[in-house]
Amino acid sequence: MMSPALTIHLDELSYEDRLRLLEKFTGREFNSFSESRMEAIGRLIADKCGGLPLALSMLGSLLCSATDEDEWENILRQMWHFPDSQNDIHQALLLSYYHLPSDLKRCFAYCSIFPKNYKFESEKLVLLWMAEGLLPEERNGESMEETGAAYFSELVARSFFRPSYSHGSFFTMHNCIRDLACHVFQEIGVCKENQQSISRRARHFSYMQGKYDRFETFAELRGIDHLRTFLSFRSPSSNQASYLNKQVPQFLFSTQSRLRVLSLSHYKIKSLPDSLGNLNHLRYLDLSYTLISQLPNSLCTLCNLQTLLLSNCTYLYVWPAEIWKLISLRHLDISGCDNMHEMPRGIGSLSGLQKLTAFVAGSERGASITELGKLQLIGSLHISRLERVVSPSDALEANLRGKPGLKELVLEWSSACSRTNIYEDVSMALEPHKNLRRLSIKNYGAIKFPDWMGNGAFKVLTILHLSDCPNCINMPPLGQLLTLQHLSISSFDKVQIIGPEFYEQGSPPFKSLITLRIEKMSNWKIWEDCQLPETFALLEELYLVRCPELIGDLPRGACMLKRLEIDDCPKLDLASLVNFSGLLSLKLSRVRFELLNLDPLQKLEELDVLKPISGLLPRCLQLDVPSTFLKTACFSSPPETEDRNEDNRLSLHYLHIDGEGDSLHFPITSFPYLNYLDFRSGLLVWHEGYGFGLERLYDLTVYGALNFPEEGLCGCNLTTLVIHGSHSPEALPKRMRSSLTSLRLLSVEECTELESFPEDGLPTDLTTLTIRDCKKLKSLPERMQSTLTSLQSLSIEGCDILQSFPEGGLPASLRTLRIKYCNELWKSLNNWPLRSLVSLEHLAIQGAAINVRLFPERYLLPSTLTHLCIENFNNLEILNGAELQRSCSQLEELEISHCKVVKFRAQEHDQLEIPRSLCSLQIKNYPLLEGWFRRKQKQNRPMISHLCRFNINRQEF
Repeated sequence: MMSPALTIHLDELSYEDRLRLLEKFTGREFNSFSESRMEAIGRLIADKCGGLPLALSMLGSLLCSATDEDEWENILRQMWHFPDSQNDIHQALLLSYYHLPSDLKRCFAYCSIFPKNYKFESEKLVLLWMAEGLLPEERNGESMEETGAAYFSELVARSFFRPSYSHGSFFTMHNCIRDLACHVFQEIGVCKENQQSISRRARHFSYMQGKYDRFETFAELRGIDHLRTFLSFRSPSSNQASYLNKQVPQFLFSTQSRLRVLSLSHYKIKSLPDSLGNLNHLRYLDLSYTLISQLPNSLCTLCNLQTLLLSNCTYLYVWPAEIWKLISLRHLDISGCDNMHEMPRGIGSLSGLQKLTAFVAGSERGASITELGKLQLIGSLHISRLERVVSPSDALEANLRGKPGLKELVLEWSSACSRTNIYEDVSMALEPHKNLRRLSIKNYGAIKFPDWMGNGAFKVLTILHLSDCPNCINMPPLGQLLTLQHLSISSFDKVQIIGPEFYEQGSPPFKSLITLRIEKMSNWKIWEDCQLPETFALLEELYLVRCPELIGDLPRGACMLKRLEIDDCPKLDLASLVNFSGLLSLKLSRVRFELLNLDPLQKLEELDVLKPISGLLPRCLQLDVPSTFLKTACFSSPPETEDRNEDNRLSLHYLHIDGEGDSLHFPITSFPYLNYLDFRSGLLVWHEGYGFGLERLYDLTVYGALNFPEEGLCGCNLTTLVIHGSHSPEALPKRMRSSLTSLRLLSVEECTELESFPEDGLPTDLTTLTIRDCKKLKSLPERMQSTLTSLQSLSIEGCDILQSFPEGGLPASLRTLRIKYCNELWKSLNNWPLRSLVSLEHLAIQGAAINVRLFPERYLLPSTLTHLCIENFNNLEILNGAELQRSCSQLEELEISHCKVVKFRAQEHDQLEIPRSLCSLQIKNYPLLEGWFRRKQKQNRPMISHLCRFNINRQEF
């Protein structure tokens, strides 16, 4: 639960800070003693900009590109006389824009189609610029992509774009800069936000995806005949599924024939109409993350198509046969299309193809690996089904060594071959260019790796993954890959010793390695240490997982190790941990603990132990320094503990104890800095007064028995409290309303003896309340309607003898209500106080409602409802579609499951009766309706045409 937002008003930058910021961008010093005219101008500009960092950074970038005194003076003069400037920041932004070269002006203005605060990738933006014709044709040996990348870098250098701090590889625009782009692009580009209208002059249209995008959302596009861009955006961090009405693609393909850019990515689309071929001018098509299983044949008629993005179309398995007709194609992204069996023949004839992220080696019908030899590819390439390549000459003809633009390469075999020499010969012929940065090899069946694997010629290789190599006896010589930073090795079943062959002779091996992961090595026994100094000198993270035969010590050279994880290595000697005094994080599971000594780990911040360890926590508590450093600890079984004195208390912030155990005296006062406690074992004992001194405890989860102090949890600032599996009638702390005033979430689960809530009620600011499987609960908190005025979510499940809601009903603030398997409560369903819940949006009702034959009854549901789910209405005969239409005018989602609905349609028309507001209708476990709908599909098509999602028994219609 987040704390309330705090507004901090920042002062403007001081004059001295302004000068320092200008110095950063221009590379000049602006001191008051300098007599340089340029520096004097710089001081005047700093004064004119005021204390606005954005204006200073923009003008600083502009001054950096100016080379002489006259240009600086001209910029200063324009600052004083610039027309239509309302304030200093707009003046600075406009000035920076007008000093851009004309090509960059157009590219920047196009970015007005991005939503506010949108995070975008540089490569995709360059592809959009290219599709819109904003980049010059290839000249002087420089491709359009290279020109676009240079433009992008220039806009970053001039502070029009800035890196996103929350998403490392993404960029964003300051809102003021985006407003500038919208100002100069005017009505030509429209990013539809809220309900603003769209001008008939619009040529570029974009919008943020919703969960359901209906046809009506795009109704204004009917009057626009020359649309060039249709882009759907979503946040990079969004996990929400999106559904598009099926009429939208057909509308676009039939009415917007001038489209150059089309993106329908992330929609749950299963197919596209053949009218896609009408888009003769299309240059950019993004269908990534859709459910498409095959592409329409008309795709091959799009001879201007430059970019086709199909990444993570996991159902795609069929290609159009004539893909060779896409003569303009330059970028084809099919990464993550795991169901693709082979590539279409002729792909090698696409001479302009620069980026092909995946290639499935073909059998007799598909494309041969030799077709790769004709392509000058850049970026990443994943070659799979290499077992189909039986001729080394074919592999050599793929010419991977002659592709300097390849930066990432994956070589994958899918099935074993009895002739291991074929693996060796083919892999030898697949040697990549020395410019490679990342390499992965999977399911390799030879006894040894090709000689080029340990070749010191790979001067920029930083990441290497080797997995599932069942026949390899020795590790490849990787130690002299001097730039290697991340190495992962998995499933080398026959390797028993990692020794000198791994390190190789020469300079100190693995001198740049930062992360090393070795896992699933079933027969690995010995890890010989390298005698050369500075081996693993920069190693920070080491993971050893499922190496059950490994004995001996850990490598001693890794003096910089910060994170160590060991899982299922029961024979490994942990005494060598004393060599890693700089460890910050340690995770141990299924290992030997007899010789474990944590005393030298003076900087440890995180400890995760996933096995019973008698006496381990006392050893943690007795460390001399970790009371300052250790922040997180996890144990899978209750450790023996002891109280500490007041001066030696542990500074843990997060503590998790999980497992089976007897009653445990837990020294909670030894953890005054605790923010999060998850206790899932034994008995948590709270002695009198233990509630005090825990002001920092915000999140408490307890599974099992517990004794709260008589005075309640006074002094705690809990925001989340989860109580699970208590068998006491007093499962909840007393005086909750007065002592837990910060509580926002309360979950009470499987408290079998709980009959009622505390007499004084629950905290008034509670927003979420969950009650599950409390079999003896007779009543809900009293006066909920008037005391819990902030409650937004209420879930009640498996409370068998709960008969009614409290007098006065439920809080009007409720937005989500879930009632499941409360048999006694069902008897009064038609009297539930739902109509008074004027904020209710989500309602889920589940259970064997014996007395319910018609649902919903008149005036039962509130008009604010947007989502309704009913399940296991075993005796339901009629779903009252007319009442849903009348009373739930905002209903968007309807889900019906395990209901024996007899009449779901209007008898006189033999048609489905569906509210027009619905976007999604799901009917599960009703086989009779599926058969009926298939027979009556033609009559019912108009009734469901407005839906974005409609399925019966998981079959889409």
